[in-house]
Amino acid sequence: MRFFKMGKKRLLFILAILFIVILNYCLNLSSNLFLLFPPEGAVMVNENGWRILQTNQKSYATKTEFHSSAFTVKELTFRRNHPDFFQRQFLKIFPGKIKIVEISPENDFMIVSNPHTGFQSMNTGEALKNSPANFVLNANFYGTKNQIMGELILDGRKYKKETSNSGFFRVIENIPHVGPRSYINSIPGEIQYSCQAFPSVMNDGQIFSYILSEKSPSKPLWKKKTYRNLVGRKKNGNIVFILSNQRGFLSIKEISIIAKVYGVDTAALFDGGKALQYKIDHPDFKMTFAAFNNSFSLGKRIDDYFMRKFRSPFIQKSPVFIGVKLH
Repeated sequence: MRFFKMGKKRLLFILAILFIVILNYCLNLSSNLFLLFPPEGAVMVNENGWRILQTNQKSYATKTEFHSSAFTVKELTFRRNHPDFFQRQFLKIFPGKIKIVEISPENDFMIVSNPHTGFQSMNTGEALKNSPANFVLNANFYGTKNQIMGELILDGRKYKKETSNSGFFRVIENIPHVGPRSYINSIPGEIQYSCQAFPSVMNDGQIFSYILSEKSPSKPLWKKKTYRNLVGRKKNGNIVFILSNQRGFLSIKEISIIAKVYGVDTAALFDGGKALQYKIDHPDFKMTFAAFNNSFSLGKRIDDYFMRKFRSPFIQKSPVFIGVKLH
């Protein structure tokens, strides 16, 4: 009988551990629990010692995770100069992480979306399965009924009209471009792919004043520290993806400064927050991240309830992805 009781306790313990593992997998608790403690204080990066991030600084320390002639993946670790001493020490143990993916324009860039299913939303795994890409990143914002917001062009055919949103990612004559409307419209040639988001944050190496001042027409939500998704272009033509990872909670101003210091020349923000998800499935390098649950569904009724209450479904999927076939 004692053995049976011990076995039952052991089983309950194993089940409890399994439940926590599944919950963490679905909800990314190892990162999202930190949102219970509002990220305060200036961003600090390592540049010969930990310093507050400045727009005029020359560089910051990163760790290279992969490098080839086709693409490079780096990790930036940051802290915050939190006003509370204990939280500052806590953030030293659990810092924020940013992934920087720099890709040569010699790779094959595209937009991944499926008009044959009515632009049904996908997660990263489904986006990879339904395209030749081996790197995908969610792109356009979408409405409460999963309708695409902003321009969408696939294989030269326009499916959704351009809106007033100022940020674009386009493939023109097989060359990728990203940034504000003023830059994008200056590029001649046939548009093979295009998607749209908001806001654009810099052009010609200069961050727009309303991004830095965080005043009108800046939106209050731009100050929020959350998962961010910035896509930019360097003067050499390389496309740079600066993406929040574990505990990578940033404002739009903060991620824009990180991009500028890295050497990004033009840039725009795409859908972030809970929606952020990206995946690389290359033979030589693999990486995956989802800010929130993007694989476990509780059914349409639950998703509809979350949409009504929180303007976001329980399972995070996107109808549009930026895709790259990495060589």
